[in-house]
Amino acid sequence: MSIAQEEVRAADEGARVHGVPFRLALPLGQLVLCALILWPIRGLILAELGLPMAVRLTGPPLFFRSGPGRMFLEWSLSSGRQTVAAINLPAGLVQLPTVFLRADKTEWRPDGVDSGAWRAVTWPMLGTLFWWIAGRGVDALVAARRKALTPRIGWPETVLGFVLGAGGLVGVIAFLFTAGPDLHDRQLQLFISSAGMWALLGSATVAARVVQWRMRKVEKAIS
Repeated sequence: MSIAQEEVRAADEGARVHGVPFRLALPLGQLVLCALILWPIRGLILAELGLPMAVRLTGPPLFFRSGPGRMFLEWSLSSGRQTVAAINLPAGLVQLPTVFLRADKTEWRPDGVDSGAWRAVTWPMLGTLFWWIAGRGVDALVAARRKALTPRIGWPETVLGFVLGAGGLVGVIAFLFTAGPDLHDRQLQLFISSAGMWALLGSATVAARVVQWRMRKVEKAIS
């Protein structure tokens, strides 16, 4: 084994024990955040999904009935579902096949279930995969500073990162230059902000792939 390979291996071992990796922190963190956003209206969402346990949650918790808690409850009622969906915007990609196949061109959901409630429940779970991939990209960039090739970014992650990066950037530019009167629409601003965030996360994955490719190239040149 060459000296360069020994250095990379040692750095890899050091990177594995360096705190909580982003590939775990990001997906788990977004699940906790989404749960907190929807917690005041959990009974309402369960009722919209037609689940029997909603009967025991007929009203908001006591903390959310006055003061700052009441303000958070009102915000959760008006914007909570949309915010959770925006946080996990790439999850909509998973639903695209059903949109194309259905006659009404809407995403699949159980009959009688509100689309906002369905997205609020399913998109955080579907989005976990995208947050995990984004976390791997960030972990790879952080590890590269220690000359570590871990985690290794593959072509599927790179292609997905490019799609998210390019799609998010195009969405932001199109919104800024073509929105017109809708430029001040709060809901559109929310989703476009999310598109910009995912453009950065997707670009991080692509950048990690490029950095690792260059590191491997240098390693081969030395060895």
